[in-house]
Amino acid sequence: MQRLPHLIVLLLILGIGIVGHQLTPAAGRLGTHEQLGLPLCLFHRALGIPCPSCGLTTSLATLLQGDWQNAWAIHPFGPLLALCLATIGCAALFGLCRPFRWSRVLRKPWSLRIVVGGTVCYVGVWMARLLIHGS
Repeated sequence: MQRLPHLIVLLLILGIGIVGHQLTPAAGRLGTHEQLGLPLCLFHRALGIPCPSCGLTTSLATLLQGDWQNAWAIHPFGPLLALCLATIGCAALFGLCRPFRWSRVLRKPWSLRIVVGGTVCYVGVWMARLLIHGS
C-alpha cells in the first residue's frame, strides 16, 4: 500500500509525457491545449494579455518533440517544468523500490523555499514576457 502513491505519481507523469509528445505545437505559440479539448484562456480573453501559463503547453509539447531552443523561446518555464516532472518521476520510481512518504518531503524547510522561489520566478518571467512580447 505504501508503493501505491509512488505508482500513481509515476503513471501521471508518464501520461503527461505521452500526451505531450502526441500534441502538435501550435504555430502561434498559444493554443496547443485546445487539442486536449480545453477552452481558450479566460484570462487572455478577458484582459487581452496572456496569463502566466499561456504558452506552457506549447512549450512542453515543443520540448517533447526535441526542440529545446524553441521550447525555451515559447515559454522559459516549459523546460523547467519538464525538469521538475522528470525529477518527481525519478523520486516516484525510487519510491517504488524504497517507499517514503511524500508528506515528509513536502514538510522540509527547503521545500517551501523552492515553492516560494519558483512562484516568484514564475511571476517575474511572466512580467518580463509581457514587457518583451507585449500583448
